[in-house]
Amino acid sequence: MIEEKLNNLIEKLADIEHQRWSDWMEYMFSCAIISGDDNIKIRTLGFPTGQYENWKRQIDTPYLELSEKEKESDREQVRRYLPIIKEFAIQIKKQERDQIHKDLMDIADKWEIEDLRFYVEDYFNK
Repeated sequence: MIEEKLNNLIEKLADIEHQRWSDWMEYMFSCAIISGDDNIKIRTLGFPTGQYENWKRQIDTPYLELSEKEKESDREQVRRYLPIIKEFAIQIKKQERDQIHKDLMDIADKWEIEDLRFYVEDYFNK
């Protein structure tokens, strides 16, 4: 059950990652100067020097040393993942809650404690 949920989570996150990558590549291509020869099927991408130097600086800079604007750009990308992670956490929490409910009801049945059944049902049906 958990493994299936985890696999579903991975697929959903991979879908977001592909979209994120696609958006980035689209942006890169929009910044690039493209040249090439259709006869030999080669494309060359060139970037304006300022754009290249900025990206190189960002690559070489640890996250904590980025500007606030650059950090916010990274945060925006991470926020794409949050709804999927939240959904996954809710599913796991529900599964744990259901298991605890079942375990307590089993104990109430085994020990024949009707009051416990009542309190467990009351608590879990809120």
